[in-house]
Amino acid sequence: MKFLPSSNSPKKLKGRKNVSSLAYLVLNVLYPVITIILVRADFVGLAIALIFATKWRMFAVKARYWLVNVRSNAVDIIVGLSFVLFIAGTTTLSSQLMLGFAYAVWLLIIKPRSDPIGVFIQAAIAQFMGLVALNLQVQPSFSKQQGSAVLLSLIGTWIISYTTARHFFGAFDEPKTSFLSHFWGLFAIQLVWVLDHWRLFYWFMPQSVLILSVAGYALAVLYYLHGKDSLSHSLRRQLVSVLVVIILMLIFLSDWQDKTL
Repeated sequence: MKFLPSSNSPKKLKGRKNVSSLAYLVLNVLYPVITIILVRADFVGLAIALIFATKWRMFAVKARYWLVNVRSNAVDIIVGLSFVLFIAGTTTLSSQLMLGFAYAVWLLIIKPRSDPIGVFIQAAIAQFMGLVALNLQVQPSFSKQQGSAVLLSLIGTWIISYTTARHFFGAFDEPKTSFLSHFWGLFAIQLVWVLDHWRLFYWFMPQSVLILSVAGYALAVLYYLHGKDSLSHSLRRQLVSVLVVIILMLIFLSDWQDKTL
């Protein structure tokens, strides 16, 4: 008796995999190009809507899984929205192309990673870009309504800080992921609440974003090294000391006069 070859033979499976990989590559290269085209055509809202349209699979399941899917895709959404806002915030084609190239690097190289180092890089990029976009692109639109601007800053900071922290802890077997993520989000909005009374900038970066970035990265490195049993007492003291020195320099070497909102 002769057996007919299976329709799922290794050759066909390999061919399908190659086609899928090629389609994935082409789509992720075209997506930043389409974003730049839409922004230059003054369709920023459509470029933003396209980001959510690509996430339709989040809701293609039962409703009880929606929140989990939104949380797992939050970092990618934050980075995508930030890139759109940054591209819209510059008018030179060269700058937009550079941002588009960086977005393609995110989609093709950084986003697919699932190892702890890759997840840390994803969370760090998302927090930094999200907070910068919030402070430089979103919040100024509400500057005439100071109460709305402050509320938007606090809500946006909490969402970005909480989701990126949860994304980071998701790469580890951490039983207190929810508590630690909420704690980091609470710390972030308290810091922003205090520092946003003084709008201090270092080049283009608000002081609150810089402090949150430095503190977040340092604490994440400490957590990672502790989990790998590579954190000695001397290394811990060195990292904490550097973190404290940097934050004290940012606080005490800043010009706090005539900056109150």
